[in-house]
Amino acid sequence: IHFVGLVNGLSKSTRISGNVSVGIVTASGGPANTMISFENLLITTSSGSSIMEVSGDIGCSVLLKDSYLFTSSSTAKCFVTNNTSNTGVKVRIKNVILQNQSSSGVTLDLSNTYFAHIDSLTIYGGTGTSMNIETTDAVVYNSTFENVGVSTVINATSSFTAGKPALVLGNATITNVTANASGIDIAAGAI
Repeated sequence: IHFVGLVNGLSKSTRISGNVSVGIVTASGGPANTMISFENLLITTSSGSSIMEVSGDIGCSVLLKDSYLFTSSSTAKCFVTNNTSNTGVKVRIKNVILQNQSSSGVTLDLSNTYFAHIDSLTIYGGTGTSMNIETTDAVVYNSTFENVGVSTVINATSSFTAGKPALVLGNATITNVTANASGIDIAAGAI
């Protein structure tokens, strides 16, 4: 399933106003939807718990590409995986902006994601953690975390699979972090 918006110059001329929920369902013989992509979209909301949420307990790939997610909600996350098992969703994010104007929650929450491959991600704003990873093999390249003003920008919590990398971070920039704050916080149980 592919949702592809029109591009007008550098702007996203196709807008989704509201919350996007991707629920992975099981059909006879295996998963019904194995690949879902969102490209060239502006997705915005001022309410709810997240702009985009992916949930389920079986394998599926979700691609978010060339898109802009914005929330002015004081509680909403931008992108969250809410899986019941770490064998669930594979997330790919490329050339995406996440702007969390006032939320004290996590902007990008990749808990219980099988793996995440992120290239050219920019996160603006928010007073909570910019990116939380747990039970995830996350690879992050060419990414920028700006004006976050948080206590922890990237939080790698515990519960990672033994022998599996928790986080590969390359060519990333973290700017304007609150004084005495952590750029990257790796929990004792994380590899």
